[in-house]
Amino acid sequence: MYPRGMFASMYVAALSLACLALGSGWQDGGADALGAEPPAISGGAEVDAVSRYVWRGLEWNNGPAVQPSAWASAAGFTATVWYSVNLKDDGRGRFKELDTLLAYSFELGSLEIEPAFNLYWYFQQVDEPHTGEAALTLAWGLGPLELFTRHSFDLVEYRGAWFGELGLRTSMPLAARLVLEGSALAGFGSRTFNQIYIEAGGTTLDLAALDLALQWRPVAGLYLRPHLSLSTLVAPSLRRAVRHPMLACAGLVVGLDTGEEP
Repeated sequence: MYPRGMFASMYVAALSLACLALGSGWQDGGADALGAEPPAISGGAEVDAVSRYVWRGLEWNNGPAVQPSAWASAAGFTATVWYSVNLKDDGRGRFKELDTLLAYSFELGSLEIEPAFNLYWYFQQVDEPHTGEAALTLAWGLGPLELFTRHSFDLVEYRGAWFGELGLRTSMPLAARLVLEGSALAGFGSRTFNQIYIEAGGTTLDLAALDLALQWRPVAGLYLRPHLSLSTLVAPSLRRAVRHPMLACAGLVVGLDTGEEP
């Protein structure tokens, strides 16, 4: 286990890097473009009202939640702040979790690469210590489909915990301002991950999941996205260890961003 001082230092370093990335004049390829225009900054904010909080096939609360987030991007870097608030008080408070994410995205030929670091802050939950994960996402375009894989490694509280995903996603314009989005994935967990979060199983295929969303942009910068997620734990040992191995989550996102004119 890392000492709390080191955890705080990692947090400060991550936020400092985010500020440096978003406020500097870094150019693609790392060139020192003195006098060149600074990179464009984009961003947005949204609120997602969900029927329940589901994370990697696991039920993370016992009722509906509101999950606001905000982000800013420049020079390939994106800094995101996200948190979750329960609408139903379980006796331990409503404000449950704050996540801070720093990611960098770039392309290598037809391959999109995104390393990231995510800090998880848990509140009023003595059995859930703060922790952090390093992640790597790779994506390849395959015509109308995109093949992606994401691998997350806990580096703070639960060293050795790994969760991997492999899936396909796509989007289909239905009208000038309406887009249908969908993805399907398989999730794999290490023995350490499963023992910590489910208290069962070894390294195995954890879950299969399907996500559907319909995004509508009525005016420039505003979007609404109703969505539905279905997931099921796959390994028998994991299914026996939880109350609800099959989960459905519905929600509605309302967001503002610096997107293009509809």
